[in-house]
Amino acid sequence: MKKTIFVVWALLFVNFAAVVAQTAPMFPYQAVVRNASNRLVQDSTFIITIQILQETEVKYSESREITTDRNGMVSFYIGNPVGRTSFAGAIADVTDWSKASFQQTFQLSSGDLVLTDPVAPVPYALQAANAVNGVDITQQLAALQHAIDSLSHVIEQQKEDIQQLSDDLYDNFRCDTDMIRDYEGYKYHTVKIGNQCWMKENLRVTHYSDGTPIPHGTTSSDQVAYWYYPDNDAENVEMYGLLYNWRAVVRDVWAASNLSGAVKGICPDGWHVPSVDEWDQLIDFVGNIDSCRCDELRSNIAKALASTEGWEYDSGDACVPGVESERNNATGFSATPAGGYLDDSYSELGRHVYYWSSTVGIHADDEDTAHNLSFDFRQENVTLSFFNQKLAASVRCVRD
Repeated sequence: MKKTIFVVWALLFVNFAAVVAQTAPMFPYQAVVRNASNRLVQDSTFIITIQILQETEVKYSESREITTDRNGMVSFYIGNPVGRTSFAGAIADVTDWSKASFQQTFQLSSGDLVLTDPVAPVPYALQAANAVNGVDITQQLAALQHAIDSLSHVIEQQKEDIQQLSDDLYDNFRCDTDMIRDYEGYKYHTVKIGNQCWMKENLRVTHYSDGTPIPHGTTSSDQVAYWYYPDNDAENVEMYGLLYNWRAVVRDVWAASNLSGAVKGICPDGWHVPSVDEWDQLIDFVGNIDSCRCDELRSNIAKALASTEGWEYDSGDACVPGVESERNNATGFSATPAGGYLDDSYSELGRHVYYWSSTVGIHADDEDTAHNLSFDFRQENVTLSFFNQKLAASVRCVRD
């Protein structure tokens, strides 16, 4: 969808060797797009028109359709024939990039609105190419240093923009309506249950939120962080997400009971791995809703938490997830039974849910265990118990 665009803050960054070597000169352009309220404009399409002038003469111009990404940014190469909707002249017609009269202008259009952005920096790599042909190299190096200093300032501004975007998204987040993204761009629906906001699908990311990769495991471990495919089959990820051993879930945190505050671990920014107390809070809230509880026991809520898909059929009690699964999920939590992986063996796909908590075993002889919420397709109740930290299980994150 095209949106009204008011302000663009631009950055030119140039690879010297690449520009000099090109037969048809072109150079990268990157911009962050904002609206009248100085907010980043995300996932929006508009036309950008660029003019390169010397003195008052337009040496080169082009127009192209550009779409901002989720950070409000656009990137393309000025002069690149791919993606241009129109152009006139040639960048090569600019014979001396060092002249003070050189300038570039940028216009954005959306509907009837067209605004001109301030003059952008000179492409200093092209200036340097002129220097090879006799222009004062000392002057060009000084100009290049100025460009580097300006680039450093721009990078710092970008960091502030990204942080502001993150803050805006967090402040305006609407649980049950809005989705969240992990580092790799996977989207997760959300559901509000009581005072808690939960992810509605099992986590499937293979990187932490700072970009650090998590290795794909081929053996069980409680010392090295690993992720695994459910039942060792990549085709199961769409339905069931991925499995993680506890070390991968909590990352560098060993004992949540020794910390104050939430354990972010593997979760996206603004979310964290639920503690055993937070799982108990979920059980307590749902267990006090008559329509979600099978009888008087507050823990008999497996059917209300279970998704309507992905469960093995069972012919037993109507209160279990495997019977009449279309009646599951009164809470909207949508728990899917990805099974687990332990001692180099996969099991229970379609039959059993295991969800990690951030809390270790509470007894001295339970140092290699952590709390986990679990239930299976023939079970009315959910349980909170200890599992070996080697177990590869599913993860749901809860909002900070």
